[in-house]
Amino acid sequence: MYTKFLNKKLILNNLTDCNFFEPASNREYWEKIKEAGESEMLEYGNYYDNYTFEPLYASLFREYTTKKDRANFEGKYFDRRTALLTYTFLEAIYNDEQYIDRVVDIIWMILEETTWSLPAHISLRETSDSLPYYKDPTLDLFAAETAATLSFVYAVLKDKIDAISKNITIRMKEVVYDRVIKNYLVNDDYWYMGFYGGSVNNWNPWINSNVLLSTAIFEKDNKTKTDVIYKVMVTLNNYFKQYPFDGACDEGPSYWFHAGMRALECIEIISKVTDGTIDIFNEEKIKNMAEYILKAYIYNNRVVNFADAPAILKADYGSLYKFGKILNNDKLISLAKYSYELNKKEELNVGRNITMAWRTYVRYDVKSDIEDLECSHKFMKEVYLPSVNFFAVRENDNSVNGLYLAAKGGHNGESHNHNDIGNFIVYKDSEPFLIDSGNMQYSALTFDSEYRYTLWTNVSEYHNLPTIGGKNQHEGKAYSATDVSYKSDESKTVFSLDIKNAYVNKDDINKWIRTIVFDKVKTKIEITEDYSLKKADTVTLNYLSHKPFVILENEISMTAENGVVLKMFINTADFDIETETIEIKDVLLKKSWGDKLYRMKLVLKEDKADNIIKYTLK
Repeated sequence: MYTKFLNKKLILNNLTDCNFFEPASNREYWEKIKEAGESEMLEYGNYYDNYTFEPLYASLFREYTTKKDRANFEGKYFDRRTALLTYTFLEAIYNDEQYIDRVVDIIWMILEETTWSLPAHISLRETSDSLPYYKDPTLDLFAAETAATLSFVYAVLKDKIDAISKNITIRMKEVVYDRVIKNYLVNDDYWYMGFYGGSVNNWNPWINSNVLLSTAIFEKDNKTKTDVIYKVMVTLNNYFKQYPFDGACDEGPSYWFHAGMRALECIEIISKVTDGTIDIFNEEKIKNMAEYILKAYIYNNRVVNFADAPAILKADYGSLYKFGKILNNDKLISLAKYSYELNKKEELNVGRNITMAWRTYVRYDVKSDIEDLECSHKFMKEVYLPSVNFFAVRENDNSVNGLYLAAKGGHNGESHNHNDIGNFIVYKDSEPFLIDSGNMQYSALTFDSEYRYTLWTNVSEYHNLPTIGGKNQHEGKAYSATDVSYKSDESKTVFSLDIKNAYVNKDDINKWIRTIVFDKVKTKIEITEDYSLKKADTVTLNYLSHKPFVILENEISMTAENGVVLKMFINTADFDIETETIEIKDVLLKKSWGDKLYRMKLVLKEDKADNIIKYTLK
C-alpha cells in the first residue's frame, strides 16, 4: 500500500508542522469544547476528586504472575491516565488554573512509573521476568497509548505546565523519546512489526498510530520524524499485506476499532504530516476496511460478536463521523448519527473509555456537527465477506424489526479465535435469541495455549454447533471450513459449508455440510445438517440462547421479556433434550447478557452413519 512512498527524501522534503490539538490559549475553540464535553468531564472530575491514587507496587504488578490477575493492576493504571485526561480537559475548558496542579501531579506519577507496559506484555523483552528491567522498556499497546496521552496534555497545556516548571515538559519529551520513539526505531524484533514472519493483528496499527502521534507532537528533529514515518509505513505494509481486500476484520467489531480504525488514523496522521503528499485513502482496500463496522453492526449497539468481542458495543461516533467525512462515505456518517442519538442520554460509565485522548477530543470536536445532521441510518440488508466466510442478512434494512441472521466459516487460527466454524446467531425484532457469548474478561490465562480452550466461551460445544462422536472442534488454522458456498437472489440467501475439517476427529467424518437458508419470501430460516460418518456414532446439536428454551412437541420456543418469540420447528421425538442455565458471573459477559444464558443439547436417540437433520427458525 505504501511501497511507492518508501523514499526518505520524499518524506523529508514534504514534512510540515500541523496541529492535532488546539492549545488552551485558543479560547474560541475551547469554548466550543466546553459546550460539548463540560458535563461529562465534570462527572469524571467529581469521581477523581474523591479517588485515592495508590502506588503501583511491585507486588501489585506481579499479581499477573502470582495470582493470574490482570484487572487489579490495570484498573489502577488506567485510572491514572483517565484522571490525567479529565483534568487536562477541565483545565483547558475553564482556563482558571484550578486543575493544573492535579495535571502536574498525575504527570509526575506517570513519569515515575518503572514501565508503561502492562504486566501481561513485558515478556516482549527478554530482560523481563515477573518484573521489567527499567533500562530495556517494553513498547506495548499501552506504553504507546501513554505516550500519546502525554502528547495530548503537552500540546494543550504546555504553557501552563511550563509556568510551574519547564523541567516537567522537558522530562515528558525525554521519557517519551526513550520509552517509545527511540525504542520503536532501534528495535525490529517486536512481533507486531511483522519483520520476522508470523501474523500481525491490531497491535500493529494501534501502536503505530500512537507512535506517529507522539512523534508528530514531541519530536522536533526532522530526520527522526522521517525515520519514524518511514518505518511505520514499512510495518503497516506488513499489516495491509495480511488484511483481506474485502475489509473483513477477523478479530471482530470490538477489535476493529483498534485495528481497521487505527489503520485509518495512521493514514490520516501520515497524510497530515506530509502535507497530503503521502495519502492512500483512495485505495479500494482502505474503503472496504472502513466499511467493515457497517457489515458487523446489527442494531441498538449490538454487533456480530464472533471471536473475542462483546455483543454490545457503543460505537465511537466521533471517529466514524470524521472518517465518513474524509472518505466521503454517507453510510459511516449516518451510523455515527445513529450511534450518537442512541447513546447520548445514557449514564456515563467512569473508566478507561476516555483513555484514548485523540478520540475523546474528536468526539467533542464534531459533536455539534453530528447534532445538526439530518439523516437516517439504513442498516446493510445483506453482506458477505469471502475472506472469512462471514455472512449476514436481515428482513428489514430500515427497522430493527424482523429476523436477523449471521454465520461464519473461516478457520480456528484467527486472531482472538474461538472454535466456532459454522456458528450462527439469530435475532428477531431487536431481541437476541440464538447467540455467541463472546469473551470473558481477560486474565493471565486467557492467552495461555494450554488454558484458553478450557474456557467455555471459547469452545465449540458452547456455540450453536454439533458435537460429533463425542468430539468437538480444535484450535488452529488447519481446522477450517471447506466447500464454502454463498448464493443470494430476491427470494432467498443460501450459505453452505462443510465443517468436518474443524473437528478433532475429522478423519472419522466423511462430511458435515451445514446449509443455512434465509427465505426472504416466507421470512424464515431453514437449516440442514447433512452428514456422513465413517461409522454410526453419537451426534449432539448444541445451542446457546439469551432466552430460556421451552420444549414442546416438534417445537422449541424462546420468549423475550417483551413477548417476542422465536420458534425452532424440529422433530423433537428424534432427540433426548437437555437444557441448562448458565449463571453469568463474569463482569464483561454481564454487560452483554445480564445474569443468565441458556444452553440446549439435542442428543440424537439413534446413532447413524448417514443422516439429514432439518429444522426451521421463525
